[in-house]
Amino acid sequence: MKRLKAGAVINSSISVHPKGDNLIVGTSDKRVFWFDLDLGDKAYKTMKYHTKQVRKVIFHPRYPLFASCSDDGNAFTEFLII
Repeated sequence: MKRLKAGAVINSSISVHPKGDNLIVGTSDKRVFWFDLDLGDKAYKTMKYHTKQVRKVIFHPRYPLFASCSDDGNAFTEFLII
């Protein structure tokens, strides 16, 4: 068990990579945090793509991609280098 430190007010969505070694978190304060669980308890990367609350984050089941969507009407994808 590991406690992760994102620094967000409210986590709105969480997705675990199918291999189990990466985690993404969408937050109410418009950020997406990417955690590599092998590197520690702090976010590996913080992304600020959205202008409103992030509602959903999800990993692709086969490809090294994840997507996030928000109340601002936008969806973004990110290529993972893992």
